[in-house]
Amino acid sequence: MTLGEVLAGATDYLANRGVESARLDAERLLARALGLSRIELYTQHDRPLTEAERDAARDLVQRRGAREPLAYVLGDWDFRRLTLRTDGFVSLHAGYPGGECVTKPLTWEGELR
Repeated sequence: MTLGEVLAGATDYLANRGVESARLDAERLLARALGLSRIELYTQHDRPLTEAERDAARDLVQRRGAREPLAYVLGDWDFRRLTLRTDGFVSLHAGYPGGECVTKPLTWEGELR
């Protein structure tokens, strides 16, 4: 199967499970699984995927299809100029007037620039 075929299949799979942004989510999941940027998904559209690449993509897409939040599946999420690790201990959708509620203290794992 080519990358384009897998992307189309992942999009359909997510859409059939009620994921509103199925195409965008499929792109982000496949890019992460394959170590590519989203634009590289299209420049390599006809490239055949190995069995290991298909397995990695399938695992992520199935988790998202089960309605696990995309940020949890990806394991990180960009917020302003930071990339935050998301591992299920942070509440992404906590109701808090004026912003999100963090349920576990954040720890810094990088360098200040």
